[in-house]
Amino acid sequence: MTPMRWAALVAVVAYMLGFDELYQLLGPHAAVLAIIPISLLAWGWGGAVGLVAGVGGVLATIVLINLVPDAERGWLVMFQNGRQVGSLALVAAGALVGYLHDEHARGSPAIRYWWRTHFSRFSAPLVLRKMRLKDPVSLPGPKIRRALGKNSHFREFATNI
Repeated sequence: MTPMRWAALVAVVAYMLGFDELYQLLGPHAAVLAIIPISLLAWGWGGAVGLVAGVGGVLATIVLINLVPDAERGWLVMFQNGRQVGSLALVAAGALVGYLHDEHARGSPAIRYWWRTHFSRFSAPLVLRKMRLKDPVSLPGPKIRRALGKNSHFREFATNI
């Protein structure tokens, strides 16, 4: 089992065991934290599991709210007082994160490019290469200037923006 799947299972257990304390601390807003295990489950297993995790997360949160001693009662607690939007957002987040996982696993060029440019620790030089910028002196920080080098084609950065 991958580390992401282990993290997802740990997040589910932590959410379920700690929900009583979270509810005492945050009140009804503690239900929003269900997005963490839902997203991790969706990224660990994919789109179908993400959708099921979203629906299951809403249902589990309803059960957990009903188990808290001082909380609101009723099985429609997640669908009253405007909370239906939050419930829908949890399901949508699970489905969307799962879809992104499936596209990433399938090797979609758009997802690979987006991942490289936004989440890679070397994303700044990649973005600069794509933009064909030149002057490293105007770049933020000496580490980037050293990485690009003074004889590179990255001169006159400020004039090209």
